[in-house]
Amino acid sequence: LTSIEAFKKEKYDLAAALGTVFLTSINYWRNPIVCWREQLDVSCVRLVLFCQIYSAFFSKNKNKFLLCAFFGVSSFGISKYLYHSTNDMWKAAYFHAGLHLIGNIGNMYLIYDDCYDD
Repeated sequence: LTSIEAFKKEKYDLAAALGTVFLTSINYWRNPIVCWREQLDVSCVRLVLFCQIYSAFFSKNKNKFLLCAFFGVSSFGISKYLYHSTNDMWKAAYFHAGLHLIGNIGNMYLIYDDCYDD
């Protein structure tokens, strides 16, 4: 949904990046096994995150986005820890969902950077 919103706001580079992440994730999760599709998904997510961090430095909402990025990546790290160390799949899933929620809030800060005054 954030890719559609970015497209509506004429942020075409962001729309393309977010749409690509969506498509590579759908491609992987249709049959989640260790294969090239997983590597493509992970590589795409990392590349888009680095591009978003770079573009955030030109946004009025830089600090808000970077805060979301920090907490989103932290939530992902906690989910990986919980999954691999404690085998608590539910808590890991909640923290992974937190990554998506916080990440999409951060995306909205990049999409609507012209609507806020810092």
